[in-house]
Amino acid sequence: QAIGAAAPVQPKIREAFDWFGSWLWLVDLVGTAKVNRLLEVFEYAHRRHQVTSFVVDSLAKCGISEEDYGAQKALVESLCDFANRFNVHVHLVAHTRKQQDELKPTGKMDVKGTGAITDMAFNLLTVWRNKAKEEAQRNNDTSHDGKPDAMLICSKQRNGEWEGRVGLWFDQESYQYRDAREDPLFRYVGGDE
Repeated sequence: QAIGAAAPVQPKIREAFDWFGSWLWLVDLVGTAKVNRLLEVFEYAHRRHQVTSFVVDSLAKCGISEEDYGAQKALVESLCDFANRFNVHVHLVAHTRKQQDELKPTGKMDVKGTGAITDMAFNLLTVWRNKAKEEAQRNNDTSHDGKPDAMLICSKQRNGEWEGRVGLWFDQESYQYRDAREDPLFRYVGGDE
């Protein structure tokens, strides 16, 4: 994605890792992460490396039962408190409940778990893939061609007025999403090619 190519050559891959290494810090907590440990690592990253944006991928891997709504609420409270205390952004990936089908975009009422997840969040963004279009393309059906491949949906914005949808077009070669099908690919690394 960063290089904008399906099969980049080794020098470009190294260049991409060098570029990421200058500003991206990954914590490899494979398996179920304990909330307190996660927050300790976040605080260290903020204090030591001035990290200001954190991603928890995902709620399902935080060691909390799907039925334990109290623990889910406590986690979200802890993440909100951390974000406010250090003036940073914390992004929590939470999955949606299984729907009857995947043909319609989901919203804040569809997030799996306690309602406190969306109640306490400052913003809620949903990513939806247009599976109907994908199926039509597999069958050489062009009836969905003008429709976006995916949608980024803002269902909640506590400190702003705009809520709405942004259509996105997917480029299979680079794995990049673009605002319009005709938009050029963006090369974050190696833009001289």
